[in-house]
Amino acid sequence: MGALVRFWHDLWCGDAPLKVAYPALFMISGDKDESVAALMQFGNGSLHWELNFVRNVQDWEMDSMNSFLKLIYPVSLEGRGEDTLCWQQNPEKGFTVKSYYSCLSHPFSLPFHWKGIWKPKVPPRVAFFMWTVALGKVLTADNLRKRKIVIISWCCMCKVDGESMDHLFMHCLVAKELWDTILSLFGVTWIMPQHVRELIEGRFIGLPRQRHSRIWTAVPHCLMWCLWRERNLRTFEGSETSIDELKLLFFRTLFEWMQSTNLFSLASFQDFLEFL
Repeated sequence: MGALVRFWHDLWCGDAPLKVAYPALFMISGDKDESVAALMQFGNGSLHWELNFVRNVQDWEMDSMNSFLKLIYPVSLEGRGEDTLCWQQNPEKGFTVKSYYSCLSHPFSLPFHWKGIWKPKVPPRVAFFMWTVALGKVLTADNLRKRKIVIISWCCMCKVDGESMDHLFMHCLVAKELWDTILSLFGVTWIMPQHVRELIEGRFIGLPRQRHSRIWTAVPHCLMWCLWRERNLRTFEGSETSIDELKLLFFRTLFEWMQSTNLFSLASFQDFLEFL
């Protein structure tokens, strides 16, 4: 038991790997890569941990050491049997679709990867626009109404539903057709999440071809930028672009962005489409 689980690196007790929960102790450990089985000993029916440190624990580290020992000693280990995966949300019953759905419905508050906003090779104003999208601050009808501005919540793109960020950039009929076309071209099968921020966070999932990764990172930026420009043209200038023209605008815009980076030797727009 514990032969396949690394004592410091793997999550086997507590809420985080021990090297994360106790970084100061991990730094002075002489058994950084040992398994749980290698460090535990049983004698007289009780568990004892054979831990080695490269130096004595200092006074300022005693609180951390006491907390560490209080965490690992109460863990119930029998010292026999095979290592198995455990579903932490319900260890007694194990994995169920219901418990998994509950995790998705009430996700933990995780840090957002802002590098995904600023790192792609796109114009600075587009990166700034995507930053406002991720923050939920783009002035769609729902956000304007939150500011006490009297406005009809109507999507000028599909002319069916009310306008919100999630609707405009993902669930609108026009947006969905654009996404379907692009995902199909890249060979990606993807179920759209509920919120835009989730889409931005998970946009790398399912990319099958590494050579397209540089282009793929700019796809959400380009698509949402084109949708936002088209929305503003329809709202403020009464001008409307067909869905086919909008698709062409997307690919031409993406081509121009990639061409300006000098990362690809693409002489023409046709070469770019064939590369995809």
